[in-house]
Amino acid sequence: MLLLGGLMRQATLYPDGYYYWDWSQHLQLSYYDGSPLIAWVLRLYTHLLGSHLFSIYLLGLSVAVITAWAIYRTATLLFNSAAGRFAIFLWLLCPGVIRYFFFQVSYNTMLALTWSLTVLAMVKLQQTRQTRYFYLCGFLAGSVLLAKYTGILLLFAYLCVCSVYPDYRFVWKNRHFYLALLLALLVFSPVIIWNMQHDWLSFRFQLSHGYHGAQEGMLTQLRYYFQWLILDFNLALVALMLLAWRAGRQLWQAPLALLTLPALTVLLFFGISACFARPESNWYAPFYITSVVLIAGLWQKQKISGVWKWLVLLPMAGISFLLILGNTWPAYYIGHGPGWSQVPAMRRLMGHVNPQWYKNTWVVAPDYQMLSFAQHFLPGHPHIAARSLEAGHQYYLWQAVPRDATFVLLSLRPEANPRCQLLSQQSVTQYRVWQAPWQWTLYVYRCYSQQ
Repeated sequence: MLLLGGLMRQATLYPDGYYYWDWSQHLQLSYYDGSPLIAWVLRLYTHLLGSHLFSIYLLGLSVAVITAWAIYRTATLLFNSAAGRFAIFLWLLCPGVIRYFFFQVSYNTMLALTWSLTVLAMVKLQQTRQTRYFYLCGFLAGSVLLAKYTGILLLFAYLCVCSVYPDYRFVWKNRHFYLALLLALLVFSPVIIWNMQHDWLSFRFQLSHGYHGAQEGMLTQLRYYFQWLILDFNLALVALMLLAWRAGRQLWQAPLALLTLPALTVLLFFGISACFARPESNWYAPFYITSVVLIAGLWQKQKISGVWKWLVLLPMAGISFLLILGNTWPAYYIGHGPGWSQVPAMRRLMGHVNPQWYKNTWVVAPDYQMLSFAQHFLPGHPHIAARSLEAGHQYYLWQAVPRDATFVLLSLRPEANPRCQLLSQQSVTQYRVWQAPWQWTLYVYRCYSQQ
């Protein structure tokens, strides 16, 4: 963990992280893209530690520690301490976890935390039936929705468990369950209020984003879904499938259903959504939170040789190390695309843009990610605005380009617009060890709005 923390201190913040960082500087009840918890927590960290990258890295690291503790406690309660220790290793060394829960400071950071704590609280409720765990579950249920809307999948899975399994039906007969539901609704109420005030923009965006987004044909979308499932969770996923085959009906018996149903719900939901639009691979990563506990527990129950543990853990650790290496030093990025190299490239290119070009005017870009880079990397941190809601997301709600305004446009592609005059064209080539060099070109235009 100390080694991971040291490497993260030198790491490159994932591109979306700058966008959510800007959220934290404009606190609201909720946001167009989704739930607000990441913005609120980022604001707390940057207020206490300063508004710089160290605060962001520390957030990711602290969430990793707390989530690992919750996974350990869950595995210990359901199985034993040895299973808990194995579950921690499976969690911290998984490539998908490194990609989506450590280096991407986004919704997923807080989703991992609240999801794992909700699972732990449900296990404690089932084992003790104490009143306080009803309210803890209610608070965490609201929190997991504040982290990301897909938290509803975990809540749906647990409502199914409480309906189907006799051992859990006691919750329906307890008045504290209904009071806990009200508490969950109260915790989530800022998102509801914001959406009521903004014509349900966020809910409509998420529904459209998930089922009417990038469409490339059903077979291509399903291939993409399974491809990233295997690449990100590879050996752990294979181990889970083999253990599930050997365990058989045990997976569906209480209390293992608390682990099986959430994982299966996530995989099925996004597998079905892949038939309609291409899902982003981080969307279905939460299935792994309960899966690591299942793997560790079944491994212990079936008394499989410890040698096989290392045959799973060591390759996972090697792949994860390559991801960390590529994040910290983009020249070592192993993927075909640009990977994390976009951030240092934009920092370098935007750092050379002449501040006089955008003095007393607006800076715009074709998407929210470029807008976030402009906000952080342009000298003087100028006024940032967006030309449309679809491209600018929250930036458009904060500030749209005024009608008939002159503005400076930053783009990665040439602008074929007679109303735009090219001011600058700069390129940077990033050399990589295992792939061909990647070239970034930043075009700077002065444009006249056509709105």
